[in-house]
Amino acid sequence: MRDVDPTPFEFGVRDDVVELSDEECSQIEQENSNRLHWEILKFITGVLPRPQICPQLFKDLHKIAVANVWNNAGEWRKRSRLVACHIAPKARHIDSLMAEMCDYVASIDDPFDAAAMILWRANWIHPFDDGNGRVTRAVTWLALSLSPNSRVSGFIRAISTDETAIILEKCDRLWLDGDRYLETTDIHPMEQFIVEKWGECKSL
Repeated sequence: MRDVDPTPFEFGVRDDVVELSDEECSQIEQENSNRLHWEILKFITGVLPRPQICPQLFKDLHKIAVANVWNNAGEWRKRSRLVACHIAPKARHIDSLMAEMCDYVASIDDPFDAAAMILWRANWIHPFDDGNGRVTRAVTWLALSLSPNSRVSGFIRAISTDETAIILEKCDRLWLDGDRYLETTDIHPMEQFIVEKWGECKSL
């Protein structure tokens, strides 16, 4: 279901949501999720050239994830967002933060470490109005495709929103308590989570 923030002042009025019934929205979102799943699988299996993990990739996948549900598919959010207890960075910083994350991920050799950084940091930045989790999980799966048995296609659906939220909160606390540099930040809860979920998918 769409994450429509009802807060009327700082967060603005949602004029970019397509008018749909709950049933219509659920059906379209399921279709979009299937398309997103197969798009990543095509990258992994070589049907499509493997893309670089960059801000534009996030935007391209977001176009698929929220197509026909949000009018601003593929665009960074333009307003502030409160995500649970986390106030996401201001919209004007999204470009630089996403570029910084992608550059750092490109320097990481271990695919599990790279995937953990993506799953935590992209959710922390929260670059879109909606669909952040779906897109980030898709890119995480793509990053993991460098690991053995990379075609485990259930991974993108194996991580529940509730499970991820708990781990994200732990990593957020470690970030706040640390020196706040990507190179030295401690996100071991997310690294352990990724390895655990990957192992569950391989055993299915």
